[in-house]
Amino acid sequence: MSDVLTTYGLFLLSLENLDENIKTVEDLIKFSKEAKRLKRPKFDPLLEIKES
Repeated sequence: MSDVLTTYGLFLLSLENLDENIKTVEDLIKFSKEAKRLKRPKFDPLLEIKES
């Protein structure tokens, strides 16, 4: 389950950083090569459980 939550979080982060002008796969490939690189977020799926 933690893999699913992590993948979902990364997907949402990716969508937030995606340029609105991307319409084709070629646009996406170009964007992925030129986009700003972010550090890997530290994600602890058990942290939410501990805080509850």
